[in-house]
Amino acid sequence: MADIREAAMQGAGMVEIRFDFLRTKVEDIGLRSIPLLLSVCRGVGLPVLATFRPRWEDPNAGYSGQDEPRLQALQLAGHHGAAFVDVERKSMPMWKALGGMPRGMRAPARLVVSDHNFERLDSLDELRALAAEMRKLAGPEGVVKIAQSCGEDITAAARMATLAATTAGPMVCLAMGQGGMFTRILAPKFGALFTFGCLTGKRSAPGQPTVGQMIEEFRVADMTRDTKVLALCTRVKSNRLLTSPSSGRLCTVANAGLAAASVDAMCVPIQLPTGCMREEFEDLLPPGTFVALMMDPIVVTSRLDKAADIYRQVAGAPPGGEALAAMDRSAQ
Repeated sequence: MADIREAAMQGAGMVEIRFDFLRTKVEDIGLRSIPLLLSVCRGVGLPVLATFRPRWEDPNAGYSGQDEPRLQALQLAGHHGAAFVDVERKSMPMWKALGGMPRGMRAPARLVVSDHNFERLDSLDELRALAAEMRKLAGPEGVVKIAQSCGEDITAAARMATLAATTAGPMVCLAMGQGGMFTRILAPKFGALFTFGCLTGKRSAPGQPTVGQMIEEFRVADMTRDTKVLALCTRVKSNRLLTSPSSGRLCTVANAGLAAASVDAMCVPIQLPTGCMREEFEDLLPPGTFVALMMDPIVVTSRLDKAADIYRQVAGAPPGGEALAAMDRSAQ
């Protein structure tokens, strides 16, 4: 419950409750945990995405029991007011046999049909075939969620971005791993209904930025398909790309100025693999993803001056006094 309140304080627009992580018997989750947790979420004004992930779908999930009581618990979550209920693609036959989505006591929950692959990221043709199959299961109003692992391979992650930008209907398409972080940050630009961040130190999937980074630095709540994005590309390998001394910090400083000036634009760090040119990466993405791709200067004599240059590139004008002041504070 403390995590729910913390998510609300950090500005999250919705909270995912992972019932598989509760240290409670599945029978008690339905009777006690679901009504209590959904009540807490209503109290802080957060809609709920109810998820009860089995270990056969996600090796890091917390549930390895029978599927029927797990799906019945999700039905109860829908009945008690969850905004979305996540059901795995492979669970859909049993979900339908159990009666599917119940009518809740409040607004009806929307179905999220999900599919996860922690081993690889499919070809674009395979992804499109999977999305078409899942759309039939989800229906026109349901959400199709596909998350697959790309590791550090941003060229594979680009396929997921293309799928998101070129497929009709409510979708969430994410590439898991360091290379796919930009698919989470730019999910609204690619047309996603929502995206995922985590509380500090509590990632539930590889490559998740924190809620604070998503809301404050990248302003995902305000991002649209029209938001201008500059990619600051680096070849320096880092497991903490967003906070790396060069590219990550430069983006932070530039984004502070863009936010202060209310410019609908932002900068995102991209880690290019050896042998991949920035033009090659750009060609793999949906047209218009980035207004420009710049190479990380690696050695920065004045972070503020370089961030101001990034600001000019993405905003089309130099930063004014308010933007410079915000950038100066962020550069300290």
